Amino acid sequence: MKKLLIALSLLIFSVPAFAAGGGVSGKTPLQVKKDAVDVIHLENLEVEALYWARRITVVGDLTYGELHANSERWIMGKEVRDKLFARMKEILDAGGARDLTDDERERYDSGMYRIRMILGTYKPKTPQQLKLKADREAVDVVSREIMDVEARYWAWRIAVVRDTDYSDLSAKSEKWIGKTETKKELFRKIQGLLDAGDTRPLTAEEKARHDDGKARIRAIYKVG
Repeated sequence: MKKLLIALSLLIFSVPAFAAGGGVSGKTPLQVKKDAVDVIHLENLEVEALYWARRITVVGDLTYGELHANSERWIMGKEVRDKLFARMKEILDAGGARDLTDDERERYDSGMYRIRMILGTYKPKTPQQLKLKADREAVDVVSREIMDVEARYWAWRIAVVRDTDYSDLSAKSEKWIGKTETKKELFRKIQGLLDAGDTRPLTAEEKARHDDGKARIRAIYKVG
């Protein structure tokens, strides 16, 4: 009987703690969520640091200082935030800012999705967002179909027409629509043609394929 009374007492006194937002560990539900979010940030520390380094250096829509100030409002533990910014600074100092690979982008997006689900801030994709994703996939398919003639076209432009160069084209490609890995593969092919001195113009058949592919891409996005 004594053991039963003790057990009942523990149960009764534990209820208000949970009702008030406490738990066995003494943490509130919000703190438990914050801890879970920190675990995900630590798992994805490298890709998050790369993401923000690219935003700062390549996209240029914010500075390191602005991001650091904004981060004060992030739901992220100070220790985790310090680690993120330390790694980010290493990447920036080494000039290592770059696009995320498709695998890294998937890891980043997956992490952000999990965080939003934990915090209850996830919003399902709108029809417009779903269409944009589908359009990008379709563009990628066409881009791969015409990649050989696209590479030859740009190698010719760089070496013969000389109205652009490899570095300038690479920089501009940051704004091109398409998957990172597909763009990287295209530029490897361009570089290969340049290294081999194989910079002839497109044949009539190749030009027709190239023009058709570009027209299909424009049709997907209804551009021009």
